[in-house]
Amino acid sequence: MLYECLAGRRPFIAPNYNALLVQILQGTPRPLREVRPATPTGFDVVIKRALERDREKRYRSASEFQADVQVLRDRHRPASASIPIV
Repeated sequence: MLYECLAGRRPFIAPNYNALLVQILQGTPRPLREVRPATPTGFDVVIKRALERDREKRYRSASEFQADVQVLRDRHRPASASIPIV
């Protein structure tokens, strides 16, 4: 879902359900920065790991994934966003 939000398209595109299954099982999604070059550095690595087919290479939990996304969010947050409004 994060891939789709950042790229503006789904990681796997096919004309029908069966072709989509083949894409998911055998294909590799285009790298996020190739689809949307303006994507901040680091997001492509996190997305690639989240989409990894090999269970041992994927995130082990949603909490682990969330921690990496939060690090990226904090790294790329504009300085003005961290100033509290009073």
